Amino acid sequence: MSMVGVKQRLEEEYDILTTRFSTYYTKIHKKYKKYNPKVGFDQLKITAKEKLNNDGSQLYAVYFSLRMLEYIKPDLKERA
Repeated sequence: MSMVGVKQRLEEEYDILTTRFSTYYTKIHKKYKKYNPKVGFDQLKITAKEKLNNDGSQLYAVYFSLRMLEYIKPDLKERA
């Protein structure tokens, strides 16, 4: 796979994950919220007092994946 293909695949995956972030956030908190790369972990509104259910775990995993992609390719933050 060429570097152009890799770049395009990373961008596609980032777009998919930002959509999933909004989906899981809506399922948990009953309101729509878009992923914001400038805000940290607090945007998840998950506290240690609450036990994570499946959707909460998925939201955390999507958030972690988004952050890892931003680490690999920092200019992805501008796409969010």
